[in-house]
Amino acid sequence: MSKVFIGIISYLGKDVPFRESRVQMHQKQLKDIAEDFQYMRTVCAETEVPIIRIEQEWDDEVHEQIKPYEDRLNIESVVTQRLNPGAARNILLKRLYESDNDWMICSDDDHWLYPKYRGVELIWDLNKGTDGYTSQMLKQGIGFSAFPAYWEGYQKDVNAWGKSATHWLFTKTKHPGAMPLCAIPNIKKYFGIELYFNENTDCYSYQAPPEDLQFYIDWLNSGFKWMDSMCMIAKSEGNLDHSSLFESREYRKNRDANVKIWRNNYLKNLFPKKPELWKFSEFNKRRNNIKMIEVKRYIYQKKGE
Repeated sequence: MSKVFIGIISYLGKDVPFRESRVQMHQKQLKDIAEDFQYMRTVCAETEVPIIRIEQEWDDEVHEQIKPYEDRLNIESVVTQRLNPGAARNILLKRLYESDNDWMICSDDDHWLYPKYRGVELIWDLNKGTDGYTSQMLKQGIGFSAFPAYWEGYQKDVNAWGKSATHWLFTKTKHPGAMPLCAIPNIKKYFGIELYFNENTDCYSYQAPPEDLQFYIDWLNSGFKWMDSMCMIAKSEGNLDHSSLFESREYRKNRDANVKIWRNNYLKNLFPKKPELWKFSEFNKRRNNIKMIEVKRYIYQKKGE
């Protein structure tokens, strides 16, 4: 039985910006997932990883467009009205905490993995739970993000490290709070703690921290760590300007300009008597004081070899 599930949040209502483009992104995501799963069938005979998808305001037209791309996948549909991103993610987190699963791979509906370094194998390594090499991550409550290839050159660091064929490399996250594709350990199962995303912020207003940034701060404040997986490389499945949340690049730019103000105010509210933690960089330095972890890979071989 799988110890990991993939959770996808998807809003494809009629009023979503760039709806047709967003549908095509999800089609590409499902196609890539199916191809990766087919690859894993050739190298191991383990239980397949299930998928839970939060389908917000999908209509018959969307279902018809998506169906040809999901037939090879084990997808459980959770149908809802439109939700803020944090509320949609929390449906998945609640499922994680109420289950015996060790990990959830949480994803937006427009991201998946590059084949570089065979990053999909990490999902199956996580599936081995406390019997696998990744158990140290689980037992320490270390969550991690797949490193987005469009941010900066990752290959230079990985090549200099030189162990990608036999190990996974995790480093202190360079982009705190960005979680379009990430792995969250079941801290309820191993620590008796539940943490959730802010359900009230709508992500694109100017009134609260982005839900993933706030979750990141709360995660560190609870004593856990967050890292980047340098061998599990994320890619966007389409045009980054075709956001379902931001109507234009300028709107996103204006909203992002407020992040520093948001996060510092949030830290002041959390630590009114600890001004040394009001600056985000200092908070991050003190609470996410972890540099690098090397984790041995399970070496998968094609059946018959």
